[in-house]
Formats: sequence, C-alpha cells, structure tokens
Amino acid sequence: MQFNFMGKYTADKTEGNITIPFNVWEVYEGMGPLSVTAFVNGLPYQCELVHEGKGKYHIPVNEELAANLKTDNSY
Repeated sequence: MQFNFMGKYTADKTEGNITIPFNVWEVYEGMGPLSVTAFVNGLPYQCELVHEGKGKYHIPVNEELAANLKTDNSY
C-alpha cells in the first residue's frame, strides 16, 4: 500500500516530526504499530509511526533526516 501526501515538519529542542494529514485508522482500517518506509525529499526513511490518538499519527524525525529539513516546511 502506498500513499503520497505533504506533511508539515515541526521541531523543538528535543524532537522533530512530520504530521500525517489524514486519519491513519480509516486508511489502514485498523490500529496498532505501523512500520513504514517514508520518502522525505526523495530520501528513504524507515520508522514506526508515532500514535497521537484517535487516528492521528506522525513520522518521527531523527537527527540525520532533520539535517535535510527546514522547520515549518511541508514535505
């Protein structure tokens, strides 16, 4: 299953993330841990989505990926 979307990158002093702009529960028809390969600026990035509640998730951003992103931009 593949989805393309633009999500906003935000960061603070401790972590960064890219928001997923749709209800993941509705799209994947279920809940639970979701391991994905995200492509951010064309770079493949494997991670487990972080659940925020009620179908909202975000992509956690590590330091290596963050070095290639600008805060408050969409990717």
